[in-house]
Amino acid sequence: MSGKANRPPDGKPWIWLTKEVIASDAWRSLSINAYRFLNFLMLELMKSGGTRNGELKAPDLQLRAFGIGAQYVGGAIRETEELGLVECHRGGMRVATKYALTWYPHQDGTPASDLWRKYRNPTLKPLAAAKARNLPTEGKAGLPNEKKADGANLPTEGKADCPENLPTEGKVLLRRFLPGQPASEEIGDCTSDRPASSPAGTVMSLRRRRWRRHG
Repeated sequence: MSGKANRPPDGKPWIWLTKEVIASDAWRSLSINAYRFLNFLMLELMKSGGTRNGELKAPDLQLRAFGIGAQYVGGAIRETEELGLVECHRGGMRVATKYALTWYPHQDGTPASDLWRKYRNPTLKPLAAAKARNLPTEGKAGLPNEKKADGANLPTEGKADCPENLPTEGKVLLRRFLPGQPASEEIGDCTSDRPASSPAGTVMSLRRRRWRRHG
């Protein structure tokens, strides 16, 4: 999904929440009724296009209709205030209380108080840290496996990197019969300086061997 597509829909009210706010001890400590009260205030802020933070109102009857029981309204409001997520501006008798969400600036330009940052709940377990990207997984490094070299042309165990015409075990590479030498003489060194035998010399040596055998 492109960045352009991952945006609030046009013509729809919306509200932003940072990861830091949602992962905070204050947010994670909310009870169900305190969370409902917080949602009610966020809806009120969206109704004003995000411009009336600090002037938000939450009449008792509307809070009950929103799902907060009459006996829980006062406790839910106090809880959000203690957690540092909501500021309450009480005006006294017959004056409606006004509210502000603490991670937004006020409509008069007052910066966000961010009181939620100060709250700590020792009973909460710490969140898992994000894993670093592009690192090898545990037990895997960028080195070759054991007994395997990084070169593709190295010989395997027990095999020499020699020409294909080397003799196999127990076999002589070359047998040559030279004129004037016993036919039983074997020459197995292919690097010998002696001249290679000709077909005529080979035939002559075979005849000598037969003459000696029958003579």
